Amino acid sequence: MSVFLATLGQRPEAITMALDVLHSRYHYDGVIILNTDAKHSDIADAYAELMTVLKADYPNLTVTSKTLCYMDGQPLIDISDQHSAEAYYHALLEVIR
Repeated sequence: MSVFLATLGQRPEAITMALDVLHSRYHYDGVIILNTDAKHSDIADAYAELMTVLKADYPNLTVTSKTLCYMDGQPLIDISDQHSAEAYYHALLEVIR
């Protein structure tokens, strides 16, 4: 299975632009969006916009989102210090594994 893996920031168009370019060259079965807490962080609007665009523009791709969390299971709100950066790193490794 081949997936397009991207981390969502406040500019969802960066993901859709990259996917547009790469999808013309590579076959993807799905899209996995890595994100901080979409309800309580600054990416809430970007998350909603991205999910709408992906479903409309890529109806044949399975779209999955993965909220990155601290080791204790609490969702990551932002990467603002050493502790949150380490949580991001470990959560990213877990997704890739």
